[in-house]
Amino acid sequence: MNWLKHAFSLDGLGSEPTAEETQLIDRLCREIVRRRLTVPALVVLEVSRPLNTLGAQALHFFSPLLAMFSPPAGPDEAGPRTSAAHQLLATFLERPGSIERLCDRLEAIENESAPASGPPGNAPVATPADSR
Repeated sequence: MNWLKHAFSLDGLGSEPTAEETQLIDRLCREIVRRRLTVPALVVLEVSRPLNTLGAQALHFFSPLLAMFSPPAGPDEAGPRTSAAHQLLATFLERPGSIERLCDRLEAIENESAPASGPPGNAPVATPADSR
């Protein structure tokens, strides 16, 4: 019965994401930050944290439909890959701690881009006295 002791344990499954998954998550987070949707994305991620495995299974379920919109990834040095972006995302979301990693990456990219662009609305306003 020792094998049953850890049958439902999720510890140890939270391995590091692969290089492909890291690139996909980075690209996804940069697009979210570029569109200035960081706060809504963080809210949705935090609310859906208990459902991340269910979301991953939904991505697997809808994989045939999503394959029409997501081209397969290119060849790798180890041989041809058939993983599309949605399959990589589903595999990433199956891991415990994936939502936390996603939120951390979103916040890091937001902090990287904040000093460069600055918050909107902090631009100096020209007054009539400045134009004289």
